Amino acid sequence: IASLFKTAREQGVTIPSVSETSLTSLGLPEELALIKKLAEYPEIISESARALEPHRVPYYLQELAALLHSYYYKHRILQADAPELTSARLVLMRAVQTVLRNGLAVLGVSAPEAM
Repeated sequence: IASLFKTAREQGVTIPSVSETSLTSLGLPEELALIKKLAEYPEIISESARALEPHRVPYYLQELAALLHSYYYKHRILQADAPELTSARLVLMRAVQTVLRNGLAVLGVSAPEAM
């Protein structure tokens, strides 16, 4: 995801914020699956802590990463001919990046920008 944002900046694409982007163009089944999975994150953290079951977090992160991989493989994020769709997809990617980074931090794992 970090390299996606780097590529976007190199192409002169402005990285949008959630407040300035309409997400109504996100309607593909894979996009909706990602959004639903992201919405589960707060509950996963709460339930994991409440039930003393830390294994829930890495399982969740693995599922989220699998959904991301499938989506990224099938769909172009950066589309010069569809700036509104590109913005919405970049916001979705930022949300995935944030949840993955936070989930890894909960587990004590770093999330470097590059390997």
